[in-house]
Amino acid sequence: MKTAISLILAATLTALGLAQTAIPALPLSTEHKKLEIWLGDWSYESTLHESPLGAAGTYNGNYTVLPILGGKCVEFRGEETGTAGSLHWVETDSYDPVNQRYRWNGFASDGSINDVTYTFDGPVAAYSGTMTTGDKRYHIRGYITFADDAQSYSDKREISADGTAWSPLSEVRATKLTRVLAAAVSPEEELIELEKTWAAAYVAADVKVLERLEADEWICTTAKGEVFGKADDIREVADGSFKATAFEMSDLKVQLHGDTAIVTGRQTEKATYKGEDVSAVHRITDVWRFRDGRWQAIASHLSREAATPAAP
Repeated sequence: MKTAISLILAATLTALGLAQTAIPALPLSTEHKKLEIWLGDWSYESTLHESPLGAAGTYNGNYTVLPILGGKCVEFRGEETGTAGSLHWVETDSYDPVNQRYRWNGFASDGSINDVTYTFDGPVAAYSGTMTTGDKRYHIRGYITFADDAQSYSDKREISADGTAWSPLSEVRATKLTRVLAAAVSPEEELIELEKTWAAAYVAADVKVLERLEADEWICTTAKGEVFGKADDIREVADGSFKATAFEMSDLKVQLHGDTAIVTGRQTEKATYKGEDVSAVHRITDVWRFRDGRWQAIASHLSREAATPAAP
């Protein structure tokens, strides 16, 4: 009898598997595409008010949002440090077509859980739901307002123990550091976008972007044969030793080899290094590796572009 039951179960599971395989993947709806506003690398500053959760304080953090399940959901992974210590958190956002609302389910290393729904009205996401921490559950609500270019937002949140009396909980300011393209965009297009983001970070002296895009083992060989690594690069941009006023990438081409990519192109920069003009046009070769859900540069090589002979 046990064998017969096992065979019936196996047959049932096989049929379910075939049925699931036969269901075609639905294209992304307009509502699903709205989730793309979250994609990217973000930094944020949070001011906490005194509330039922505890004393007032401040936090600073970073998080990354990537598309999952073909873009039908997005996944957040972040960490923050502040008055009460450090915290790691994950969140998944999806769209509920029945209730026509977005849902976020969040979990943090302190054991807290968020179960929240929200809707978009232009650049504003209005949300409400519950936060469970320890053995208590609170009501939360708020508004997330995106800037016109969607590269930053503010989040004002309130909390209530009974859903009737509300008090301020937190105010957050977040800024997008690196854009992550939607799932429908090809790896080649994403890498070209990342090359341009990397170049723009030198002009803006944005070391957070450099920290994100350059792998710890990244190494660069210059046209003069000099070699330096990630720590050197970030230090010299941070202290102003290297200053760029223009950094343009063109003629970019991508070769994919599994989880490794080679990008070649033309780099035109106007810059100084320790006060000396180092403006030049280079041919570049960058090697990227895809891991932990994102691309990072692991090696770069620069060659000075040969001067074009003057016409006779």
